[in-house]
Amino acid sequence: MFEQDFQIENPLIWKTKAEVVNDIDAAGCADLIQHTVSCQHTWTQTNEHPHCGSCFQCVGRRFATLASGCAQHDPAPKYRNELLTGSRQKGTERTLVESYYRTAAEMGQLNDSAFFARYGEVSRALTSTVLKHLSGTADATASKLLDLHRRHSRQVVAVLRNGLQMHAAAVLAGTLPDSCLITLAVPDKYRTPKTSIAPMSKMDAIEQHDHRPKSQYSGGDDTIYRETLTLCRNLDAFQVWTDSELLSRLRPHLQTNPAMRGRSENALRLCFRRIRRHHGFELSRLLKKNSQD
Repeated sequence: MFEQDFQIENPLIWKTKAEVVNDIDAAGCADLIQHTVSCQHTWTQTNEHPHCGSCFQCVGRRFATLASGCAQHDPAPKYRNELLTGSRQKGTERTLVESYYRTAAEMGQLNDSAFFARYGEVSRALTSTVLKHLSGTADATASKLLDLHRRHSRQVVAVLRNGLQMHAAAVLAGTLPDSCLITLAVPDKYRTPKTSIAPMSKMDAIEQHDHRPKSQYSGGDDTIYRETLTLCRNLDAFQVWTDSELLSRLRPHLQTNPAMRGRSENALRLCFRRIRRHHGFELSRLLKKNSQD
């Protein structure tokens, strides 16, 4: 069509969202940020709240403007749900914001080899087809990718750290919503499991008379939960599929995924049960019964 070679340059390819916002600020255009809209839930937008604050685009945007120090150009009232202290509905909305933070935080804790083992999809950028467009060797590109994700991790964690300092009084007073990001970001070992009275099923009755120590929801269970959502590519996986259906989708990954490797299917079923109870999802047998009805 053009009858000659041409190049397409992307000067932002090795920058995080926060760094892009910094560039906008440095160019003297930060005041334009408040007039832009990133929300993917266009059907909920209003003049007062052009951002829902709950979708992936809103969460990423808000982290970027807070991390870059440009929050004043991205007013919090423009978001229907505030990033750090807004309550999150159980299910996709809560899982998305928690997974966004936990994944970013985890990236900063992994060494080089663990990072590429954990996020194998990154290796796609190291293929010859992609490398020819990046003007660098595989090693150089791998280093840039690693550094990019680590900078993103530091920026996201810094936003949470600043948020904890800013809302320390509310945290100590216990006045923040249980489902806000600041609360969700607290490591599981510091949380006190809530107890509730519910109708006792046959299985619950059996467990009540079983004097063996009962397993509690753990960090390992949380890892399996997040891995399952990622591998199944469905944030509502535990709400729409039974344990058997989840296992059928996970079997191709049981020997290759670091979190799944070495776990038997029976062990995963027990883990699924703890996950369902912890998050308030229907147990597998009830989910199956409801679908048959």
